[in-house]
Formats: sequence, structure tokens, C-alpha cells
Amino acid sequence: MDTYIYSIAHKLYEMYLQDEEAFHSKRDYPHKEVFAELQRLRKIFFPDFFMKHQNISESHLACELTKLVDHIKNSVAAYNDELFAHQCIMAMLEKLPSIKKTLKTDLIAAYAGDPAAPGLSLIIRCYPGFQAVVVYRIAHILYECGERYYCRELMENVHSYTSIDIHPGASIKGHFFIDHGVGVVIGETAILGEWCRIYQSVTLGAMHFQEEGGVINRGTKRHPTVGDYVTIGTGAKVLGNIIVGSHVRIGANCWIDRNIDSNQTVYISEHPTHFVKPCANKGVKISCSADRNIKGKITKDGIFVEELEHNPEQYLCGLTRDISKEPTRINLDVPMPEILKQLTVLPVESPVLLSGTIIVARDIAHARINDILKETGDVPQYIKDHPIYYAGPAKQPKGYPSGSFGPTTSARMDPYVDDFQAHGGSLVMIAKGNRSEMLTNACKKHGGFYLGAIGGAAALLAEKNIKSVECIAFEDLGMEAVWKIKVEDLLAFVLVDDKGNDFFKQIKPFCSSCSKKCCCETK
Repeated sequence: MDTYIYSIAHKLYEMYLQDEEAFHSKRDYPHKEVFAELQRLRKIFFPDFFMKHQNISESHLACELTKLVDHIKNSVAAYNDELFAHQCIMAMLEKLPSIKKTLKTDLIAAYAGDPAAPGLSLIIRCYPGFQAVVVYRIAHILYECGERYYCRELMENVHSYTSIDIHPGASIKGHFFIDHGVGVVIGETAILGEWCRIYQSVTLGAMHFQEEGGVINRGTKRHPTVGDYVTIGTGAKVLGNIIVGSHVRIGANCWIDRNIDSNQTVYISEHPTHFVKPCANKGVKISCSADRNIKGKITKDGIFVEELEHNPEQYLCGLTRDISKEPTRINLDVPMPEILKQLTVLPVESPVLLSGTIIVARDIAHARINDILKETGDVPQYIKDHPIYYAGPAKQPKGYPSGSFGPTTSARMDPYVDDFQAHGGSLVMIAKGNRSEMLTNACKKHGGFYLGAIGGAAALLAEKNIKSVECIAFEDLGMEAVWKIKVEDLLAFVLVDDKGNDFFKQIKPFCSSCSKKCCCETK
């Protein structure tokens, strides 16, 4: 047994050394006390976030794994017998490397699905949904071995710690994310596909139990089967042995007790009535982050929106050049090395006008491309040959090449970039918003660039700059498919360059203590 434990520890340590940068950290985090099984599992799967770096080694992982094995073996044996406990442990050890791979996909799904997540470290250390899934994936192996007692005890420990109740018998594939998590219940015979996301107070439960002679007939399929790419909103109840197809969105508080076909959105047609009375001089918030500071008021005389700032750059301290200067024209219909050659001479902040071919792909398309990379060892040629734009088209109005086609927030794609760039893809990215340090490091290492497009002007971009749109991959994803577009004079700015410079890190806070539109660094 000891030899086998050390061989698995060796595999896990090698996986740790080969983990992408996003799954590493250079910080030394403080110890965090939780129940024993979760504490060991987190150190084994993600040691950077729970151990001092000086203690991370193959022997330390083997030590943690030995303690975990002893604890689980004794616990299983207490409910069953020694021989059965040994069989369960051997099955668990064999599957630990594949579980780590699946947990990394769960992390990617959590980061992609939560705009409030600042990075993977917080998800790994704190998010209740992820903690529950870490333990579930071990408990499920025990359940598959025929163990019915300790695996439930494990998940009840998780239930007490996170308020999330997952039965170890449920079958849940990768890229799974429970957001917020309180009150989530997933029943024993539930089946969930890839890229499922569920919110707080969701129940995947049974409608009724089959009985024989007044006694419940155990082991029957009584919970839902859910396809791939399904989102289930807060408070929804999905009940019974029903099938929910792929690419389905279920709205908050829905009661679902019948099959749902693929590519459907389900919602409550009439919400409970509530009363609204007019209230003057209240600010109105617009949902898009680009417009979040627009204010207005609603009175009996109409709706009034404030005049917008005509010179916003005056509030950006630390700029080193005049961004109102003539942009540099960049030809995108040349080989990628020539595109990079055009960009490498430009400092961050530089405005550019892009003309030529761009590939469009956002969250789910990135996940599928990542799957292709894992299966084939390479990324598709189209993200090697052309810049990649994080966006998705709205419905095409008559007489226009496309509907609104503005950039989406970029940081959700950061975990993919290092791997993609290492294989020659995503060397020029176009989106909006600041990026993480892992993106900056990847661009510096692989010679990539991140260009910022203008947010909040999606309809204008479609009308003025986009000349043609063609779906080239993953058509089943709808607007999240991969598209090839032709653009003309699309305005963007160099935000991260191939030298590791980051525009957002050059911006200094506006000084409120003086009347100058600059920073008082000398005070």
C-alpha cells in the first residue's frame, strides 16, 4: 500500500509542477481550519494555496496522502469491513489524478461564471460551492464502489460546512459551478452534464417515491437528468425523473416537473403583483459596466439623463502620451508574425485602427477550444492566424452585416491564455477591461498583446466597423459560437504589450486633495 501511495503522490506532484500558472501562487497563505478530509484534499490538490512553499515537495504530498488514506480507510472499515475498505481506497487512489484534472475545470467554470471573482485563489480557499465539489468528487468514487455510509457522512460534513447538500450518488461532470450555494440540494440519482451552473436554493429533487406494499422502493431513478451548458436560476425546483436538454436556461423560482427540450429558456410568465409609486430625483443605473455611472431623474415631466463628460481622459493620471493623436493603422490580413511586428513598436496607451480578419470567441468557445487542446495537443489554426475578439453578435437587423457586436469583459478568459499562447494561439486579443497578472506574464513570455476596444458602443461598432460575419465553429452555441468577421478601422488601444507593460497599472488615482488633474506623488 505504501508503495502505491507514493506512486500516486509522485503523479500528483508531477501534475502540480506542470500546472498552468493560473493554478499556482507565490504567496504563503495562512492555515485554514476545516474538517479533516477537506483539509487534506485541498493540500493534496492545490498545495500552493494551503501550504508554505518551503514545505511543498513530493514527500510532503505523500505524507498528506497517507494521512488521508488512513483516515478514510478506517472510516469506511468502521461501517463495512477491512477488505472492502482496502478496495475502496485502491479505487480512490487510482482516480485521484483524474479528479484533480476535473477540479481544475470546475475552477475555470467558477472563474468564468462569476464576474466578482478576482482570481482563482479566492475560489480555491473560500468559495463554498467549490469546497463542496472537492469532497463530492471523492465521496462519489466511494459510492461507485458500493459504499453507502461513510460517503454520506462525508457529504453531511460538507452540508454542515457549506449549506450545500449533494448526495454522493449524483453524477456530475466537469466545469461544474455552484454560485453562492446556500440551500442547494442535488439528489442521489441526479445526472448533470458539462458546464452546468446552479445558483442558491436550487433543488434537483424527487417528485414522489415508488412503493411496494407501502415500503419505499430504493434504487430507482427519481431525480432529473440535466444536459450540457445548463444554467438553473435561484430558487428553481427541478423535480422527478425528467430530462432537461442541453443549452437550457431555467429562470429563478421556476417549478419544473416535465421534460425541457434543448435550446430553451424557461421562466415564470407572470410574477406576483407589486405596487410602484413615482419618486422624483432618483439616480438610474444602467446595467452595462461601461455606462454604470450615468445618472438621470424621472419626473412627471419626463426622463432626463445627465450630460456626459466630453474630456474623460483628464481624469487619467499618469498618461505618458497624448491619446488624441492619430491612431496607427494595423493590417490584420498579413501573417501573425507581421501583425506582432506592427504592434511591438507601439507603447501601451497607443491607439490603433484595425482592418482585416478577426476571430470572435468568448467563454464557452474558449472552453471547447481548451478541450480540443487537451485532446489533440494543439489549438485550432484560426486562433493562430488571426487576432481573437471576446464578443458575441446580437440578432442581425435587416440591412446590416451584424447586430450589436461590442466587446465583453476580458478577465474571464485569462486562465486559458498561457496555454493557448504556448501553442501559437491568442497572441493578439481584443476585449474590454483590465486583465490579471497571469495574462500580463503570458504576453511577456510568449510575445502577445491585449488590445482594448471601446465598451458601450456595440451598435455603433456593428454599423460602422464590421463588414461581414461568418460562423466557422461550434454553431450549436448560438451567439457564443466562433465567428470570423471582417472589420475596417476598428478603434482599439494597446493595453498590455509583449514586454509585460500593463496600461491599467500605469493609471494613478485622481487626487482629490488638490485642484490639479494629476497625482500629488510628492506630498
